[in-house]
Amino acid sequence: MCSRDPLDQSMIDYFQSLILKMGNKFGPISKIHDFELGPSRRPKVLVQTAGHVSGAVRFYQKQDCQAVEESFKNKKVYPVCLHPKFGGWFALRGILIFSECLVPDLPQKIPPRILKDSEVENLLTLYNFHWKDWRFRDVIEVDERYSENQKRYFDLAPGNERWKYLKSLLT
Repeated sequence: MCSRDPLDQSMIDYFQSLILKMGNKFGPISKIHDFELGPSRRPKVLVQTAGHVSGAVRFYQKQDCQAVEESFKNKKVYPVCLHPKFGGWFALRGILIFSECLVPDLPQKIPPRILKDSEVENLLTLYNFHWKDWRFRDVIEVDERYSENQKRYFDLAPGNERWKYLKSLLT
């Protein structure tokens, strides 16, 4: 049995394969996965912030809505990203850094406005206090959701439990 979580191992393999396929076309490429931690046990990369800056998703925080600021006064509120097509049914798994590939005229892509201000409080409430029931993922109409097998997989603790579940699907 592999000691690493199956999804993490898959991402390691996929990123490495992608880098090998690109060769030296863009110069050296480094990768940082969403599960990598620095010496202080903090993430090496904040993938939700990276997704927002890239313009791929909207990163919602409590300061995005006055009502949220008031409702969650003196409470820790974790931010969450939404994708315009997939809502909360997606994940950001890491970044690739092309350190020698400079594109000075690359236009900035503005993150999509997905929710009205009045809807942000509901999203943050669902994400922070009801995340296990999956409702935060459906605050907008989506094109595709995780399958029941994917939901079951993500409900399991990372590591051996997930490996056992994957094996049960193959037998």
